[in-house]
Amino acid sequence: MLNEDERSQLISITRSRSILAALVKRARIVLAAADGEPNSAIAQRLQLTRATVDKWRLRFLDRASTDSMTKCAPASRARSTMSGWLS
Repeated sequence: MLNEDERSQLISITRSRSILAALVKRARIVLAAADGEPNSAIAQRLQLTRATVDKWRLRFLDRASTDSMTKCAPASRARSTMSGWLS
């Protein structure tokens, strides 16, 4: 599912202190899914709903671009996009 470069960049996102918390959670979802962790276990561990995990896992799998992970960010905030990390 993830190549080495994508995995490395997602790990960098999870360690960043300047990235929106929502993007960090999305990166954690994708990493856990790539490691074969079931959606219900990811949801419980990250304290999210299973629907949230399902949504971001599917969006990453169906990605036309890695920007799909940032499309639901609030418009009033400065956006941090995944494309800079996963290009």
